[in-house]
Amino acid sequence: MLKRSATSIVLVIASFLVFDIATPAQQKFGQGPGGRDTVIAAVPDEVGGARLDGRGFGRWETVQIEVALTPTAFSPEVLLGQWVQTADHRGDFVSFWQGAALPGQVVVTAIGYNSGRTAETSFFYEGPVVLGAGASLEQCGNGPQLFPVPCTGAAWQNGNLNENQAHYAEGESVPYRIRFTGVDTGVSHTVTIEWDTTEGGKHALDYITSYNRTETNADACSGVINCDPTVYSTYAIPTDDRVTAGHDGVLGNEDDITQIPGVFTLFNGTITGVSSYIRSGTYAGSSKTGIQITFTATTDNPVLAWGGHISTRMDWGVGNSAIAFSGSPYHMRVIEVDGSPGNMDRSLSASAAIFPGSITIIKVAEPQTGMPFTFTATGPGVTGFTLDDDGQPELNYPDTITFEELTFFGPTNKVTITEAAMPGIFSVGDILCTSEANGGTGTNNNTVDLDDQSVVITLEEGEDVTCTFVNLVAVPTAGGVTVSGRVIGANTFGVGRVVLQLYPADGSPPYRAVTNPFGYYKFAGVPVGKSYVLTLSGKGLMFDPPSMILNLDDNIADLNFIAISDW
Repeated sequence: MLKRSATSIVLVIASFLVFDIATPAQQKFGQGPGGRDTVIAAVPDEVGGARLDGRGFGRWETVQIEVALTPTAFSPEVLLGQWVQTADHRGDFVSFWQGAALPGQVVVTAIGYNSGRTAETSFFYEGPVVLGAGASLEQCGNGPQLFPVPCTGAAWQNGNLNENQAHYAEGESVPYRIRFTGVDTGVSHTVTIEWDTTEGGKHALDYITSYNRTETNADACSGVINCDPTVYSTYAIPTDDRVTAGHDGVLGNEDDITQIPGVFTLFNGTITGVSSYIRSGTYAGSSKTGIQITFTATTDNPVLAWGGHISTRMDWGVGNSAIAFSGSPYHMRVIEVDGSPGNMDRSLSASAAIFPGSITIIKVAEPQTGMPFTFTATGPGVTGFTLDDDGQPELNYPDTITFEELTFFGPTNKVTITEAAMPGIFSVGDILCTSEANGGTGTNNNTVDLDDQSVVITLEEGEDVTCTFVNLVAVPTAGGVTVSGRVIGANTFGVGRVVLQLYPADGSPPYRAVTNPFGYYKFAGVPVGKSYVLTLSGKGLMFDPPSMILNLDDNIADLNFIAISDW
């Protein structure tokens, strides 16, 4: 068991909160339906956070809530959370703040999107919930997207995370750890953890994985005395059959999910077993999943680490995954240690979860010739590429390319795709773009420039953009020209009976010529304004070059080739 004094035999939950809720701030300039004042009040809850009661906003109005903290240890204000809440038909709402890692003065502000009504209240917060004297649940704040930090030191936070402290993409895993203190060695201990799997039928943290799956260099020992990151015990995380059954809940169907394998990791001790999953609720509504870990410790301060997997649209279907959430849906908690109940909750704001987008480029040409088309690509997450017009595998170029897992969005992260010009051969007739986002139609805020043969894509979070470049063969002009030259061998003598063929890019029949005994050939009356592929063939011979693309605008003479015996 955990070490306790003789007079303390249970695990204590201590919530160090001081709230001033008797006189919540009221704004004199704002009134809601029925002439009621617009106010917000903070009411402490039993897990160390606060319930936020708002009233006097517009009916069914979207209200933005901001929670900021001025820590006692230093003066700069820190934005702890920012989310939206919908008021009811009376203009009222109830929301929740989960607490913070540091004590200080907390200011809560609520602003109505449409009415502009504003309410504010403040209170002094003395610190987070402490689960007894022996356990502290922490999660990794890996920094904002533009300024990531490693999961070490102060990145392990005993509080909730928003976009100013963390960034995790759909399908990634948030690292968690429990720092134990005062643990008896040589005896068995148990800890039960729990996470929110669904809310309103939408999946949040759908299952658990290894703590270092996403943040591969995470140091779960960081800041812990006598904790050696190279010495640890692991135990396989069991497969959750409710997860693997997929959205329809039936194993063996097409929507089954492959759960990513993972392990619990214990430093300064040995994991001896894990329980089956403990479940409440159903996936159709709100549900939780828990599991109990049993271990022994070699020191009085072991560390247990694991990860929480952020659900994906690919697994659960569009509209059923974490991308559909707002607020702070990603909750992990410790609910029991050695039989003594508690509730230490850590949440990740939806604003800290990034839902990747994608860009797909498709090549279509009329007619199809299998010719390669080159593209330049600028912007985050893309590079230049080559496509052909019909995906013929022998040309080693596909007709489609997709840039996936793109995580930089908006006007400052535009992507430009430009097709290289092929004068007289092909021209871009159209660039057709479609957009899908969160299961519906996206904004499709992309700019097409046919003269430049380019498209500028402004990608949004969770958006999949597809652009099809449609090429048309250049219109030929009247007239004909002559193409002539010689095929010679390695000894500089002419080589006869070599067959040369000019294949027009528009798919019309080829032009044919055969070298005379001295190696000379000639094509006469070939239409200009077209592109052609010139090929050579001869028994037992190879040629340098083996073929050539010609854009005919005038006569060509002395177009020579070298024949090499392949014997």
